[in-house]
Amino acid sequence: MKTEQIVLLLEKEGIVVNKRQTRQLEQYVKLLRQWNTKIRLISKGDQNFVEERHILPSFMFVKFLIDNTAGDNATVLDIGSGAGLPGVVLSIMFPEFEFVLLDSSRKKTLFLNKVKEEIRLKYRVVCDRFEEWVKREEMPIDWVVARAVAPLGELIALVQPALTKKAKLLTLKGLDFEKEYKKELNDKYVITPVYFDDGLNRFSDYLENKCLLKVEFKHG
Repeated sequence: MKTEQIVLLLEKEGIVVNKRQTRQLEQYVKLLRQWNTKIRLISKGDQNFVEERHILPSFMFVKFLIDNTAGDNATVLDIGSGAGLPGVVLSIMFPEFEFVLLDSSRKKTLFLNKVKEEIRLKYRVVCDRFEEWVKREEMPIDWVVARAVAPLGELIALVQPALTKKAKLLTLKGLDFEKEYKKELNDKYVITPVYFDDGLNRFSDYLENKCLLKVEFKHG
C-alpha cells in the first residue's frame, strides 16, 4: 500500500491530508526505508509494509487528537520516539502544535533530526531518558504519546510525573491491555479504551485486536 492509498482511505474516514502533508509523508517513508538499512528503526519484516503497519496506526493518534483538541494548540511529547512513530506523523498533521520527540538512542535521534531537516518540520529532538529529562524540563505537556515502549503498567509508572501535572497519555495496546497492569492502578488513573471503526482497521494487520488507550491521573 502506498502513501497516496492511505490518504484516500483517510479521506473516507473524514481525515483530510493536504498535498503538502502527503508529500511530507512520502518523503518520511522514503527516509525511513533508507535509514533502516543502516540502523534498526523498524523490523526487516516491516520494511515493505511501512504504510500499513506504521503510518496508518499513527493516524489513530491523529484521529483522536482531531476529535479531542477542538483546534486548540497543544504540546505533545513522543516518548521512546524511535523512528518517529507517531511523533513525525503527528508533527506533519498538526504543524501548529509543539512537539518533543524523545529517545535515548543517539543514532535514532540523528535520524529524527535528519527527517526534521529534510521535510521541514518544527519538532524538538531530545536524546535522553525520560527519567532524566523530566527532572529538568519545565515545559508543560498536554499529551504524552507512545508506541511499543513498555507494558502498560510500566509505561504509566514511567510517565507518572507528567500525568500528575495534568498531561494525558495516549498509547496503542492490544484488546487484552488489562493484563498489563495491576488493578490497583484504577484507583489512581482513568484508563479509557478508544476502539477503531472498521474503516481503517481492515487495512492494517497491525491494528487487528488493538485499541488506543487514554490514561488520565485522578486529580483531587
